[in-house]
Amino acid sequence: MLDAAGAEISVSGCPQCGAVFPVMHGVTALMAAPAEGTVEAWQKAIYDELAHPPYGGWRLGRAPDVTLTYWSHCRQIAALCPAPGEVVLDVGCLGGQRLLEIAAAYDVTGVGIDLSTAAVRAARAAHHPRLRFHAASAEAIPLPDASVDVAIAMDVLEHTRTPLAVVKEVRRCLRPGGRFLAHVPVTDIEGTWDGWQASHDADAWRARALAIGHDYRRMPSSHDLETWFAAAGFREVRVRRFNAWHQNRFDYHAVHRILNTLFFVWKLPMALYHDGLIHLTKVWYLLDVPRLRRGIGASVYVTGRC
Repeated sequence: MLDAAGAEISVSGCPQCGAVFPVMHGVTALMAAPAEGTVEAWQKAIYDELAHPPYGGWRLGRAPDVTLTYWSHCRQIAALCPAPGEVVLDVGCLGGQRLLEIAAAYDVTGVGIDLSTAAVRAARAAHHPRLRFHAASAEAIPLPDASVDVAIAMDVLEHTRTPLAVVKEVRRCLRPGGRFLAHVPVTDIEGTWDGWQASHDADAWRARALAIGHDYRRMPSSHDLETWFAAAGFREVRVRRFNAWHQNRFDYHAVHRILNTLFFVWKLPMALYHDGLIHLTKVWYLLDVPRLRRGIGASVYVTGRC
């Protein structure tokens, strides 16, 4: 049996309930194999094809994300105040690097889910004693109600077929007082570097977007996200702009290639980044602040509390 991308699928049955699950890339998926032509099949094919090394991957700038985006994500996650012993859910965890870093920094336990069985296989290879990783749909998270304290979905909602259903599903999994953070590229991008590219070289910009699973005809605005969080029952919903002059694809295809070459090919010490380059990224952010205050940004952070 083959999936929509032509990969071999076997099946695994549950001895207790009799349910049958597909096995792809050696991982039992807690979901049906995506049907050909669906959003899920398109997204899974893109991210299954990526290499998922723990460090030094060049495609899509996977770790180390030594850029302003990474620095900003760390600040936003810290603002959630993960406490020792809490359970963190990473929706769209890919190879698990972010959840591994969170577990190390905050002494939490965690669960990561991703549509990509290849990514989940790579995440499980770390054998972290406090982390579990599952191949599952974000619209049907395989966790009980009120079972996690903190949830994150970094650049995930725009890849899903029904983002509102994902937000509601995350809300179901959170305990009272739970916190949810999402980072999402949005369609209201006028005045950003992303917006400039879209207007001056639309075909190339759209091709780059589609290559990483971004279809701007389906993607949300910042207002959509605020509405979805409220509809799911979150309170204290807050939307903050990010990426006024730069955007993720620019980072991924240019900055990451340069930085990964410096630190993983040329083997320069990482201390050079932490002692020097990080200060340049902070200056870059400060220069963007006036524009961000005017509501200009290619992506947003959205937070809510149960």
